[in-house]
Amino acid sequence: MKEPDIIGRHHYDVFPDLPQKWREVHQKALAGVISSAEDDPYVREDGNVDWTRWECRPWYESDGSIGGIIVYTEVITGRKRVETALRESEERYRILFERANAGIFVLSAEGRLVSVNETFARMHGYSVRELKSMNLKDLDTPETFQHFPVRMGRLLANEALTFEVEHYHKDGHVFPLEVSASLIHIGPDAFIQCFHQDISERKRAEAERAKLEVQLLQAQKLESIGQLAGGVAHDFNNILAATMMHLSYLQDNRQLDRDTQETLTELMAQAKRAANLTQQLLLFSRRSVLQVQVLDLNELTANLLKMLGRLIGEHIKLSFDQSSVLPTVLADAGMLEQVLMNLAVNARDAMPMGGWLTISIERTQVDAERLKGKPDVQPGPFVCLAVADTGCGMDEATLAHIFEPFFTTKPVG
Repeated sequence: MKEPDIIGRHHYDVFPDLPQKWREVHQKALAGVISSAEDDPYVREDGNVDWTRWECRPWYESDGSIGGIIVYTEVITGRKRVETALRESEERYRILFERANAGIFVLSAEGRLVSVNETFARMHGYSVRELKSMNLKDLDTPETFQHFPVRMGRLLANEALTFEVEHYHKDGHVFPLEVSASLIHIGPDAFIQCFHQDISERKRAEAERAKLEVQLLQAQKLESIGQLAGGVAHDFNNILAATMMHLSYLQDNRQLDRDTQETLTELMAQAKRAANLTQQLLLFSRRSVLQVQVLDLNELTANLLKMLGRLIGEHIKLSFDQSSVLPTVLADAGMLEQVLMNLAVNARDAMPMGGWLTISIERTQVDAERLKGKPDVQPGPFVCLAVADTGCGMDEATLAHIFEPFFTTKPVG
């Protein structure tokens, strides 16, 4: 309708289909009552709905009597749509925030936890209510929190960051997290929103992979050393065989004097020791097999004590603790003797001012827990041969190499 079609006409003639509620509002205004509404739907002639904000109040004459009514109406359909979309967006965000698989929190610039979701709370062992009264410093380890000022500065400069942190669980243990953080604005204030993923399993997998890589490199190194040792031992064994054959021939010569015979005997003994060494090299290179036999460790060790005493010297006291009831074992006697001698020599070098070297043998029961990672060994009764000394021990760098067959701490020469 146009203005000329309205001016001078009765309101109910212009709008004959006016709903009863409006007639009641008008009657109230004529009675001096003010009515209003903030969100009132209004159906237009084309069937579409507009939202209005209106107020209806009495109009007073100069003498104070009510001469009519005044109606203020504002169409707020556009604003209503924006508010509805915003409310729906906020609801979607709330659902995503609360149900996300990632731990999420909103952080103030001072480090206060403003809002956290259930996943984050469950991840740390706290309730949502407990966390809302906490500061990020309560969760960060000292090593992690020292980076907070720099990271916060970069985030407030609108830089998105991804980094790893370590947090304390409520029970006290520390666990690693990967964090994706960015700046958000809520009204006039700036906050930091962080998404957290517990990466404990990933860290364990990475550590296991690194361990396997080291083991693979070690195996490859040992294989190449074994091939070299095997080749050298094979050729050296041939030379020794010829040498020992000639020594044996000379020993059979009865015309040689006593001193010469003793010299030949000593040379033959040294050649046999060299032959034993080549046998060990061939064993290491898998070109030979262990000479396994039934052994009494008490007897084997007791027979070595005199030699070990000469090796370590008088400034070191040698102690042997043996079990009175000890089962026999299957082992290579030469290998065991070599192990004991090597340990004794290393102990001697670790105790230049003297000390104690103790060899002990006892029966023990090994359970499945101790055999984890050793699928070729079955739980059951074992004999434990232990060697201990009061020397200076080994540092971490040396410990990392103790199972390498050709590693030594001895200087060149």
